[in-house]
Amino acid sequence: MLGKSNLTVVKEMACFMCCYLLCPPTPDSITRKMAFHPPRKGQNYTVHLYENTEIKIKNASKLIGKEFFIKPAQLTKSPSSDYSNLMRNIECFVARTILGSYLICVRCCPSRSDINDIREEVVIFSQPNASDLGEYLQPFYVNIPLMADVFETEVYAFDYSGFLLQTTPTTDALISFYMHALS
Repeated sequence: MLGKSNLTVVKEMACFMCCYLLCPPTPDSITRKMAFHPPRKGQNYTVHLYENTEIKIKNASKLIGKEFFIKPAQLTKSPSSDYSNLMRNIECFVARTILGSYLICVRCCPSRSDINDIREEVVIFSQPNASDLGEYLQPFYVNIPLMADVFETEVYAFDYSGFLLQTTPTTDALISFYMHALS
């Protein structure tokens, strides 16, 4: 037999994965390998100005003082009308951190209008590592508008650590600065 057996290939892959995940040179390497493997830029959403919807914006600092919207990529087989309905309650804005970087942020109110008069709290949502806002703007999954309805309050979310358009490097140490920018 000229090739390796399937069992040998599986053993080699298992050994490789164990070495890759469990034996990095420093703890920082673990963080970079496992936690901060971002999606490709533009894979899950794009940002467009209302004044020129054809141009995709590639940097959050270009959005300051301008009205813009997020267009989530269709990651499911849902019709585009489901995406339009989902984005109806989403307001997009740019926040500046105390370090001078800019974040793409969204604000979503509950679909019931009387709820805002009752609740004085808000939810600041930071999506899990290795994801971006586009993954939480998908119909039929846990999404930002659903969170606003479930918690019956406004939900603010931001694109974590520069995965798409932010002006800062990817690091978990900056998360408190991002959350402070929304408060």
